[in-house]
Amino acid sequence: MNPYPTFESLQDTADLIAQGRSKRGCFILTKHHDGEYSFGTSGIDSDEIRYGLNLAMYYSFVFGEHTGQEH
Repeated sequence: MNPYPTFESLQDTADLIAQGRSKRGCFILTKHHDGEYSFGTSGIDSDEIRYGLNLAMYYSFVFGEHTGQEH
């Protein structure tokens, strides 16, 4: 028996993370083995998503390595 809940979508995962951390919302960005990306959100609107993605890009430049290779 699996002790973890099953997820039908990234939105289910985002819902669970937001609830588990007592947060208003969450967004998740995942990369597939074929190089494509998927995105799931919970409790946030499009402006908040844009802000979060911009913040993530900013921090990737501030703290990331710029080798031209994916990590």
